[in-house]
Amino acid sequence: MLHENVHRKALTAIEEAQAFGRVMERRGLSQRDMARHAGVSQSHVAKRLKLPQAARELAAGRQ
Repeated sequence: MLHENVHRKALTAIEEAQAFGRVMERRGLSQRDMARHAGVSQSHVAKRLKLPQAARELAAGRQ
């Protein structure tokens, strides 16, 4: 289902990361399981999950 939604709508990388995080938390999935579920590589999931924190750190550095 997430795989279809990700491909149906052009999500930003941050939106994709948030979606991965929500699904992983709700279903108790590992990054590997999330990757299989979404039809992407495990490294893609791992990199996406790092983005929200990196964005917050960058924003904090600009203030």
